[in-house]
Amino acid sequence: MTIKSKIYFIVLILGIISSIPAQCQSSIEVVKSNLTENLKNKLPDKSWSIENKSDEIVIRFSETFFINASISPVYNRNGIYNKPDTIKIRITLEDNWSQRKIDSIRQKNNMVIEPLKQRFIAHYDSLEWKYVKLNPNMFLERPYAYLQNWQVLNERERQAIKKVIILPDNLIGKIGIFVHSDYEPGAGMEMEPSEINQRVLTAYKSFEEILGQSALFKADERY
Repeated sequence: MTIKSKIYFIVLILGIISSIPAQCQSSIEVVKSNLTENLKNKLPDKSWSIENKSDEIVIRFSETFFINASISPVYNRNGIYNKPDTIKIRITLEDNWSQRKIDSIRQKNNMVIEPLKQRFIAHYDSLEWKYVKLNPNMFLERPYAYLQNWQVLNERERQAIKKVIILPDNLIGKIGIFVHSDYEPGAGMEMEPSEINQRVLTAYKSFEEILGQSALFKADERY
């Protein structure tokens, strides 16, 4: 190979490498644009809006409501929801995901979380679940969230929990779709009044036709 050929070959390789990030970015932008347009067509009324931002898609619902996140039935509802409020659904996209990668990470995550789940339950079983507004079923619905804030963990366990990787709610090709909502039905939350709640639940079901099953009605945590 001549010197001229070698230079041409190096320039060609550098050109290919430099184009990879742009191709990835373009792929994400195409998926993001399509998602935004499809979700926009699902907005049920003027209480809903959508914005395609540089790093995420944001859906907003603005109305007069109150989200009761207390497990206590006596948490006062007397007119407290009679003021405007907004909930947001944030959708972020990340490249280089596959089902094989998800399965591998899930296995590693479970190796961290499963022993801590058993320890958490054993600890509170010994206390007969006193002094906490919690029961075993509630904990098992959101173990990762509770374990993140559990003061009993030692430093090694806290560092292990920090390394748990949250998995995408859906895949479109190699693009992972991550959905984050202020309001998670069935996660100890209740929106009032009921008429507003029903409107939101209906919209969520419609959005899931685009975002993927259980993206908003999360049956469990994505880890």
